[in-house]
Amino acid sequence: MQEAFFLAYGGLHWGFEEIRRLSLRQREAFVDALERQLAFEREHLKG
Repeated sequence: MQEAFFLAYGGLHWGFEEIRRLSLRQREAFVDALERQLAFEREHLKG
């Protein structure tokens, strides 16, 4: 459930109900992708 809140309110323009419809694996994959993107951006901002 925590991942659903993260996805719904972490900057994505999706409603909480839309996120809840995703499977747990899909939510985990999105969270992993967002974390990788944040890490990538942090590294490039250090530049």
